[in-house]
Amino acid sequence: MNSILPQTISISDLQKRTKEIFDTKLQDNAPTLILNRNEKVGVLIKPMFFEELMSTYEDYLDGLELMNAINTTPKKDLEPWDKIKLELKKHGKLS
Repeated sequence: MNSILPQTISISDLQKRTKEIFDTKLQDNAPTLILNRNEKVGVLIKPMFFEELMSTYEDYLDGLELMNAINTTPKKDLEPWDKIKLELKKHGKLS
C-alpha cells in the first residue's frame, strides 16, 4: 500500500492565516492534517476530492448492503440473471 505523507498545519496557524492557507493548501492535491498540540483534529482537502471520496464510500456501502441481501435472501426467492436480462432487453433497458 502506498503511503502518502500529508502536510500538517497547526490549528493556531489555521486561525491566524485562514485565507492564505485556503488559497495555498487547497491548490495542492495532497491532504493537509490540522493538528492541535500535535494531535490530529481535522483534514483539509479539496471539495472535489471530498465529493469523490463520499461517492466511493456510498458505493462501498451499497455493495455491503447488496451482499447482505444476497446472503440473507433464500435462494428460492432469487431470480436467475438470464431471466432478468431478457426482461431488461424486452423493455429496452439493456442492449
